[in-house]
Amino acid sequence: MSEHSHTPLHEKPGYEKADIQLKWVAVVGVLFVVMLAAIAIGTKSQFIKDKNEVIYEQVLQPASPQLRDVRAHDEALLNDYQIISRPKGIYQIPIEQAMQVMAERAYRAHQSER
Repeated sequence: MSEHSHTPLHEKPGYEKADIQLKWVAVVGVLFVVMLAAIAIGTKSQFIKDKNEVIYEQVLQPASPQLRDVRAHDEALLNDYQIISRPKGIYQIPIEQAMQVMAERAYRAHQSER
């Protein structure tokens, strides 16, 4: 037989005789960066889409007909003239005008106290 012993490569002492393949490391690195950028852009665009949907649902979505009726009724209560009780002399006036009347009364009462 032969005088040389055949030991597997992984058992031979020493160092690795081949250099790393820099080309493949660079390719894998560039692919990693490109995938990371694509994930970041996709995540950001999904976040913006979801945010816009929430804004539309909470702020911009058209009001229901029932809500519009309630608001119109409330608006009429605040801004219309109406007779509440003629015998008692109770009348409804628009809220802006009522606030002016109350402010004038308070001012006159304050002036008369001086």
